[in-house]
Amino acid sequence: GTSYSPVGYAGLTANAKKHDKDKDGCLDINTKVTCQEVKITGANVWIRIPSGWIAAYYNKKYYVK
Repeated sequence: GTSYSPVGYAGLTANAKKHDKDKDGCLDINTKVTCQEVKITGANVWIRIPSGWIAAYYNKKYYVK
């Protein structure tokens, strides 16, 4: 969620680090993730993956399709 700090590269799982080539803490485009849980808050959609929560749809913008 937005009230949490980003985990950054160090907070990613070993598998996720393989999909962050520039080590900015964000998964590379076209990375497939394992969805463990989905939470809808208002119009926003969040997905929990092993490294934490990511925005799938936030403020009218898609981040995961």
